Amino acid sequence: MAGLAVLIIAGLWGVNRWRSQRAPSVWTAGNLLPNADWSSATGDPPSPSGWQLSGDVKRVDGSQGYELTGDYALRMRGSNSSARAPELKASPGQAYRLGFQALVDPGTQTGSTPARLQVWVHWIDAAGDTVRLDKQPPASIGYAADGKPTWTPVLIETDQAPSNADRVAFSIHPLGDDVLYIDNLSMNAAAVYVLPWPSGAAAAVSFSVDWETAMGGYIHTRAGDPYSVEQATAMGLRSRAGTQNLLDLLQAHGFSGTWFGNGYNFLDGNTERRTWMGNPTFAWANASSRWQRDWSQRPWFADDPYGTVASDPGWYFGDLTRMLSAAQQPIESHTFSHLYAGFTKLPEWQADLAAWREVAATQAVAPASALAFPWGSSDGMTAGHWQALEQAGVDTVVRTRLPNNLSDLSDPTLLIDRQRHQPRLLPGYNVLVLPDQQLAPKYQAAASAALTETIASGGVIDLWAHTSEIVDPAEIATWDALMDASQQADVWVASVPSIGAYWRGVRQVQTQLTPVGDHWRLLVRNRSPYDLKDVTLALPGTIERIETPQAINTYNERLVLDLQADASVEIDLWLKS
Repeated sequence: MAGLAVLIIAGLWGVNRWRSQRAPSVWTAGNLLPNADWSSATGDPPSPSGWQLSGDVKRVDGSQGYELTGDYALRMRGSNSSARAPELKASPGQAYRLGFQALVDPGTQTGSTPARLQVWVHWIDAAGDTVRLDKQPPASIGYAADGKPTWTPVLIETDQAPSNADRVAFSIHPLGDDVLYIDNLSMNAAAVYVLPWPSGAAAAVSFSVDWETAMGGYIHTRAGDPYSVEQATAMGLRSRAGTQNLLDLLQAHGFSGTWFGNGYNFLDGNTERRTWMGNPTFAWANASSRWQRDWSQRPWFADDPYGTVASDPGWYFGDLTRMLSAAQQPIESHTFSHLYAGFTKLPEWQADLAAWREVAATQAVAPASALAFPWGSSDGMTAGHWQALEQAGVDTVVRTRLPNNLSDLSDPTLLIDRQRHQPRLLPGYNVLVLPDQQLAPKYQAAASAALTETIASGGVIDLWAHTSEIVDPAEIATWDALMDASQQADVWVASVPSIGAYWRGVRQVQTQLTPVGDHWRLLVRNRSPYDLKDVTLALPGTIERIETPQAINTYNERLVLDLQADASVEIDLWLKS
């Protein structure tokens, strides 16, 4: 075991009659843990959002006969039961304090020995793998002096985070068949803590679209009936209408979306009959790979009408690209040709990446730093494919493949985290994978639940659709409702590349707190190549006075400041005792 300091205070006081220095909330000096009171819950019966419960564990209210600090507690029974909390951002060397109170139900106690539980501390790397598990000594749950049940404080200080830790979580495990109640939970860093999202936001949310012309996904469909030129044109026109609808929604809410476009989105036409990527024919685009129309003998761009935006507005979106650029909406890659990435040969993949950059430059659009895989086609990507993506400057991806069995987290192609909605770094590459959820009327309940879970987990979610699916009144209303919900919640709404850059940057912010006479000197360094706005620091005490060379917002035990790339700031702090 890796040196956990544990304090188990015998339960000698009545319910909620704490000596202040022993209260979990005082011990931790604040609470960083999302959904620590279990008030956010989904499902029937309701299960706490962001928490992983197994075995005989459920959320209960005060009707159990015990006075709670809030509205809910966790009821746990059996050694096969456990409750794992949402993950927190971790930094190498960071230690944490965890406090809660536990009580054993005497009516169900199975033996004369005290009931016990054990806390495990999980250190997790950026790829989502546990790099170290610290199991602390078992804690015994006591009784009051008169033999009546009472709450026992369990106070824990973790060891320092290992050098490869990116996140930390804890789980609670009963060590017998007694019925236990867990209440009054709080967790905080033992020193200065850099919160994961700007302005201390509870989560990050992006709204994005697969922004496709008729030459994008519609003529090359893999679903339903084979698309004719007429059907693809009609869908391209719906996509054109959806583009304006979504832009109106984003501007009404003050959001930036992310527009994942194909190569023909940058064209004003093709009367010159230009070709790209060597005018390819893809041998893999056949019925055995689920194409409804066999493309294995037909050039991929053969149905180009060779017209203009005026004559064929469903096929070319150059005018819409300029409109979005003028509105400062980020345009990113959905591949040039809307191909299935995992089926391509490496030269095909490299040619597609190069063609996107080339044609985007004609519209003064920067090379893509984010990519949405057509058809979620990241399965089959080889090391060479991922390296080519990195070399092209793409460091954040969405629409990745899901395994057939969502419970099989050992599936090596599982790139997305749908349980905790945390970003995951692709092992061996500087490519960040964000979880996503399709947004349409039939998925509205799932999208709302995903947003709730994301907030409760302190994670990120990308809500998306095709622009052709933001046309009918019900479709527009669904997007409007989720944007309203995000605006009302404590979340940061930003583009996919912005979220990726901030996630990387904030992990390279370092802090050093040093005593100087009657106060503290806080040195904050931004080691990243990104300018970071509204970086939020949680302090181990309430601010009484502050002296700083730059404008800094303060509230409660938090500082909010802007940090330039590869720069530092020094702050003098007086904290209340």
